[in-house]
Amino acid sequence: YFVRYLVKTYALPESECRKISHQFYQARTSVNEWGKLAANVLARHTQVAGLVTALHSHKAQVKHIELISTYGQNILLVLVLIGGEVLQEICSVDYPISQTELSDLAERLTKNYKNRSASYIENQRNLIEDNLENTILQQVSVTMQKADSFAAGELYLDGIQNVLSQREFTASEPARNALQLLEKRTYMEKFLESALNSQFDGVTVVIAGEGDWQELKECSMVLARYGTPNIATGTLGVFGPTRMAYDRAIGAVRHVANLMTRLVHDSYG
Repeated sequence: YFVRYLVKTYALPESECRKISHQFYQARTSVNEWGKLAANVLARHTQVAGLVTALHSHKAQVKHIELISTYGQNILLVLVLIGGEVLQEICSVDYPISQTELSDLAERLTKNYKNRSASYIENQRNLIEDNLENTILQQVSVTMQKADSFAAGELYLDGIQNVLSQREFTASEPARNALQLLEKRTYMEKFLESALNSQFDGVTVVIAGEGDWQELKECSMVLARYGTPNIATGTLGVFGPTRMAYDRAIGAVRHVANLMTRLVHDSYG
């Protein structure tokens, strides 16, 4: 009952909220830095480990395309998705292409396919006769399909040393093993999907490896989703011993999740 009460009522002191908000305001234009900053802020303000999954578009959509001449007949495709994910792939073509021609093509493709999905691009590709454009679009489509197959983005961790210094983790092999699971992407995807439902309904506290997650015995997580549903979302939270200071953890997670959600909304609508 006590933890459930805190989930609904606890907030960080106003002075701390202002300090954290200022940090995020300074980083508002650096999408790729949001996850690292959030993990660091959570770790520092809770003295346990902060974890953040990068923004992920539920259905990959093009935001921007860059084509860069590298060496020989290879081209670096830089694909930016709605939500901020940056994907890179090497494409091989039949003959060397000048950077000027590649830049012009990239600008045209961005204009034609912005906000479009992999399936739309694949359908359009079949109508295009130009070999170079067809090759690039095929790689764009394949890259986006790979992105669609992942449930979560990159995982940012900070403050592991905070947790390792806790007595539960210095004396318990299972607890130390649980820390290693944080870096296993497939495991964390399944765990987060199980722990959090699809709705944005505040903070969730998971205590002591309940249910099917016995590997996390002796550990607790405080988690929340952030972002804009149907555009780009992620998960953030803290990880530590079951005796963590839940009031501060819940307050920090709620505040950072709200800040990240506002950043996503302001940047992507």
